[in-house]
Amino acid sequence: MSRRLAWIALLAAGLVLAGIVPSVGGVAAAVGPFGPPEVLIGGCQTNRADAAIAVDGTTRGFANCTGNQSGPIHFFRDTTTSAPAQEVTPYTGAVFAVAWDGQNSTYVCREGLVGFPQPVRETDAADR
Repeated sequence: MSRRLAWIALLAAGLVLAGIVPSVGGVAAAVGPFGPPEVLIGGCQTNRADAAIAVDGTTRGFANCTGNQSGPIHFFRDTTTSAPAQEVTPYTGAVFAVAWDGQNSTYVCREGLVGFPQPVRETDAADR
């Protein structure tokens, strides 16, 4: 039995050395340099924002530009083929997180006036 295990181990080592079996944890490509920062909402001075990026490079997100909890939340979208667009939503509060469903809806988790996170849905008509 031990002779059989020795042959299996020797064969496995030979396959790995020959490159037939791919190595685990191979070297990944290096990350390229970041481009310059881009302003998506002009005049918005806040750290209460979040965005989600799609495979095609489209960025969608929400931001509270006033910095106070009762201020309006802005929706913004930036594609690789058009200028950034934004609109004021009917929602207020602090932005905590954003998710895009991969189809036509972007979700924002926000703190509303009741004091706990509330999910809301904003449909991006341009993405239908």
